Amino acid sequence: MATKPSSFSSPGLLKLEEQLTCPVCLEHYTNPKTLPCLHSFCQHCLEGFPLDKKNETYYLSCPNCRHCTELPEEGAGAFPVAFNINNLIEIYSLMKK
Repeated sequence: MATKPSSFSSPGLLKLEEQLTCPVCLEHYTNPKTLPCLHSFCQHCLEGFPLDKKNETYYLSCPNCRHCTELPEEGAGAFPVAFNINNLIEIYSLMKK
């Protein structure tokens, strides 16, 4: 008799895994931040990006789209929190229990 496949082996769950993976470190996001181009990365990954300096201002280039973004004076931690990714992480962890 055929058994119903587990929801954890579904293509939907694999897609969710992809959405929770930082494209830089290839791990689940930790403290995800969103750049003005709307791509998101772990804060520690953003802190490791190479910077360009122009007239006393530092810029970083998004590794996904190459959009040049001014680094806030407070550093990468000042970029907005990616609340949507944090919500997905919470849902995913509840599903895995």
